[in-house]
Amino acid sequence: MLTGAIADTAKSKSTYRRCEDEPIHTPGAIQSFGALIGLKYNGQGQLEVRIASENTRKVLGYGPEQLFSLTSFLDALKPDVRKEMAVRVKQALSNVDAMKEETRLDVFQMILTFPYEPKTRLWCAIHPAPNREGLVICEFEEYQDNFFMKDVGAAKVLPVNPINFIDADVSRDDFDKSTISASNPLQVIQVARERENKEFSALDIFNASTQAQQQLTACKSVESVLEVVVGIISELTGFHRVMLYRFDSQNNGCVDAELFNPQASTDMFRGTFIEVT
Repeated sequence: MLTGAIADTAKSKSTYRRCEDEPIHTPGAIQSFGALIGLKYNGQGQLEVRIASENTRKVLGYGPEQLFSLTSFLDALKPDVRKEMAVRVKQALSNVDAMKEETRLDVFQMILTFPYEPKTRLWCAIHPAPNREGLVICEFEEYQDNFFMKDVGAAKVLPVNPINFIDADVSRDDFDKSTISASNPLQVIQVARERENKEFSALDIFNASTQAQQQLTACKSVESVLEVVVGIISELTGFHRVMLYRFDSQNNGCVDAELFNPQASTDMFRGTFIEVT
């Protein structure tokens, strides 16, 4: 069984925890390219900042102390954005149960203003805080309409010799299934990689989504959908290995589809069960 457990080597006797019991979803920190704040209405109807990450000055232009001293966070927004922000907060708070089932974040542009400095344009993702009634979380990143493709070939970081930890007898057909992509190359990605600056615009993202959707809708079985999904993700990310897990009602997982670069590793996990000891 694929337990996904890890050993606690700090103790004299090894203990194991299931993946779902690991506290990785509450690390107590955020990635440095974004900032986070928590907003909540007070008794006077003002949207106060109750939580702020340490790097808000770098991302938002306002340090935590400045944010906490604001009468309302709306005061820091461009006037024509304030009403929209208030509506989005209201929607997040009025649909808490529905938001728990929603996987698509409410992402929008936001413009912060300063008395004597240039305006700051950001992407903002908003959602209600779990188990904190009335608290709304806002996550911010620098606004960009164009992105830049990475070197998905990643040839420079490939090991000298492929890594192999699993001594398993794998047929040629099974090996090919895990090393040859079942998806067709996304044309818009291929074009972007040929550009000198590797620029990838918002329109390119839309076109890539459309091309990916066309491939998925053409699939005739669940298995083929899984194979195409790992192929597309591998193309978009350039990761050496992409695996798709299926979990049962007891949270036991099995790799139903995978795609890996045999120059990086020859280990195959598709359909296999791993017991961590």
